[in-house]
Amino acid sequence: MPGGVTVHSGVIGAEAHYIGLLEAAGFRFLKRSARMTIALTGEERRPELPPGLTIRPVAHDDDSEMRVFHSIIQSAFADIPGDLPTPYESYKDMLAALPSIAWDEWFVAELDGVPVGALQSSDQGVEDSEGWVKSLAVLKEHRGKGVGGALLRTALATYAAKGRARAGLGVDLTNPTNAYRLYESVGMRPAYEADIYERVVSAAAE
Repeated sequence: MPGGVTVHSGVIGAEAHYIGLLEAAGFRFLKRSARMTIALTGEERRPELPPGLTIRPVAHDDDSEMRVFHSIIQSAFADIPGDLPTPYESYKDMLAALPSIAWDEWFVAELDGVPVGALQSSDQGVEDSEGWVKSLAVLKEHRGKGVGGALLRTALATYAAKGRARAGLGVDLTNPTNAYRLYESVGMRPAYEADIYERVVSAAAE
């Protein structure tokens, strides 16, 4: 049966010529993303947590916990335009293919013992002395309780303790959770912004 492949392309907003080429090729604007960064002073500390909230490293060798970790990320990002679900087995394969993983930089947030938030780091910026937040997710029903901020500040403190000079992450500026404001609240600022365009390419019929 015929199917299709979703293709994304990123472009800086000022690149009008390139945008015109994308639109002529059938691409349509999807969302705007930003790369945000913050300089680390080395004085960053883990936040004081409200009663009932705990943050700890993920038990990466426990498959049941990793399934919960993955499900939190999938659930939290489900309402973001263009975000495609990743089955757990595919997620495991992606992790296995990574050259390195600093598991002590991956965190689970629990409210009264129930996992409600997850933060996944990436080693992609280690050689440049940068800590990188790959994903920060809080279940919808537990947002607005300080969970996301606590996870982020814990990660920043962890990066700083390792001597990293800065931290960064990518954010969807159309994210309905207003994650951008959370990142601004800890002092992160955009290094640059890019528009994401999308096109569905139909597969050729057999």
